Amino acid sequence: MHRTGVFILAVSLLALGGVLFAQVSAEHVEPTAPPPAPTEVQSPMKLTVPLGGDEKHRSVVDLDINHSRRFTDTAQFVVDRMRVTEVRVGKRLDRKKQEELLITAYLVTEWFRQKLDVSLVIVGSGHEAWSWKDRIVLGMKAIDVIKGGALGVANASKDQKIEVPVPLTPELRQALATEPQLQIVISVVE
Repeated sequence: MHRTGVFILAVSLLALGGVLFAQVSAEHVEPTAPPPAPTEVQSPMKLTVPLGGDEKHRSVVDLDINHSRRFTDTAQFVVDRMRVTEVRVGKRLDRKKQEELLITAYLVTEWFRQKLDVSLVIVGSGHEAWSWKDRIVLGMKAIDVIKGGALGVANASKDQKIEVPVPLTPELRQALATEPQLQIVISVVE
C-alpha cells in the first residue's frame, strides 16, 4: 500500500512538473484580409431575407419549437450610418400553446437620436402575408438620461433589439409554402 501511494505521488509530481515547465511557442501566420466595406444604400433601404429551406437549413416554418435561424448578411448594408447587424427568425409557442414565429432584428447606428421608420413584411406565394411597422429612435433612450444625466446622453445606447411575434396561422403557413421572404424596410426620418 505504501508503494502505491509513492507511485501516485511520483506520477502527480511528473504531471504537475510538465505543466510548470510548459514552453510558450510562436509561429508565423498570414494576416487575414479585412472584411469588405459595407455597401451604402439610400433611404429607404429594403433588405430581403430568404426564409425558405436550402441544402444547409430548414425553412423557418419547418423549424422545431424553440429553434431559430440566424441571418448576419444584413450587416453588409448601411443606410445613413445605421445597419441591421443580425436577424433571427425562430419558432416558439405563445401563451395559448399555439405556434408563432419570433422575428428579432438587431439595429445599430453611429448617430445620436436617429429616427427610423421600420417595417417588417413577410412575403410568400408572391404576396404580403403579414406586416408590422413602428418608429424607432436609436442613439438615445429616456433611460439613458434618467440613469446618467448628461453622461447618459454622451454614452447613449446606439443599438436596439426589435422583437415581433407573428402568429403562425394556417393562412400564413400556406403563404410561406412558396418563396417565403422577410422584407425589412428602413426609412430615415429627417
